[in-house]
Amino acid sequence: MEEFFTPISSTPVKVVSKQEIDLLEQTIKKKPFSIGIKLFREICDLSDIPLDYEKRIVEAFTELAKKVKTDEDTDSLNAAIFNLKLKNPLNKLKILAALMATANVRSPKSKYGGDHFFVGMQGVSKSTYIVVAAKAIEYVYSWGWKPTPPLSWNVNHWIEKGADFKALPKQIQQYVMYWVDKMRRDCKTVAEHPIKRQQRLRDYSLIDPSVSLTEDETKLLSELINQEL
Repeated sequence: MEEFFTPISSTPVKVVSKQEIDLLEQTIKKKPFSIGIKLFREICDLSDIPLDYEKRIVEAFTELAKKVKTDEDTDSLNAAIFNLKLKNPLNKLKILAALMATANVRSPKSKYGGDHFFVGMQGVSKSTYIVVAAKAIEYVYSWGWKPTPPLSWNVNHWIEKGADFKALPKQIQQYVMYWVDKMRRDCKTVAEHPIKRQQRLRDYSLIDPSVSLTEDETKLLSELINQEL
């Protein structure tokens, strides 16, 4: 019993192999979402993913994201990142952006398109959400989708959680505003403009003013917005 509760040796960790990634890519390409997401979790959950393979895992996840059709699909994809262990912080942001983009297929929960898609990834600060959400909008367009009210609704809340828009470097401000404005032009809603809403809530001290970006996060987000899809 003592050895059971205080083991001498460390718990073994499964390492993802090239053959598994090859199989995953083929399965996602040829099989329905339900089979692809199941295999993704079997291979990736709590596994050690060699850094050289991370790019392929991100691409596999993105291909899965393109296949979602229902709220249940988006929830399954959301659960799949809980135990996804990535080392490269930029890859984490790409995964989160692809997941956020799937909010586009979610069903509205009110006549105004209301929806709450709670997302998060270990090691990713909510302060980055203001930029990651804009990247998600870019994903939506790159996949040939038209933005929907549930996406717009969720973007509002993700931007609310993010760093102060006015504190962002000018280049990042321009990027965020471009994609948010484009989404709102193509998806008419009664919702307040996300940036105006964030600033209004900050003025009324309804948002934690301590939410800000570190220098490393700012550099990382600058790299993210320049990534081609």
